[in-house]
Amino acid sequence: MDAFKKKDFEFLFRTHAEQLQHYASYILRDHNAAKDIVMDVFCTLWDRFDTMDVKDAKAYLFTSVRNHCLNSIEHLRVVDEHREYALRDIPPLDSETAAKYDERLEKISELIHDMPQRTQFVLKQCYYEEKTYKEVAQMLDISTNGVKMHIMKGLETIRKYFGVKYKKGTYQNPD
Repeated sequence: MDAFKKKDFEFLFRTHAEQLQHYASYILRDHNAAKDIVMDVFCTLWDRFDTMDVKDAKAYLFTSVRNHCLNSIEHLRVVDEHREYALRDIPPLDSETAAKYDERLEKISELIHDMPQRTQFVLKQCYYEEKTYKEVAQMLDISTNGVKMHIMKGLETIRKYFGVKYKKGTYQNPD
């Protein structure tokens, strides 16, 4: 991309990003999702910018943001339908099954407690505190791949204890 195109792109971003976020927030009623959508649209625009006429970019941006928002709403609707369908077929939890779950959770906590301190920290931050790998990596001053390695090591220990065989994408539970 030549220098003029980069300047045009930067100008479009500075000029329209905030306005597009407001537009997406109005449609979605979710500021964070709106920011993500606007960034996705600008990333797509960046990839296509060499072949695009700059004067068409504003219309492209607004149309793309609207379409992404509508796709996001449709996706959430489908997820909700599947969740309702799945929950409809789940039997009520009896006290015996609840006790088994509680025992498993207690054992998982014990297993995590016995892991190396960094692995413990990573698992607790990612699963209990719901932090992203990137956030945990920044906290520990390591790479996100380092965080993934701690997660994999911790999960492997837990699976091994419970006799769960794991092959990427599939589980084989002995129960």
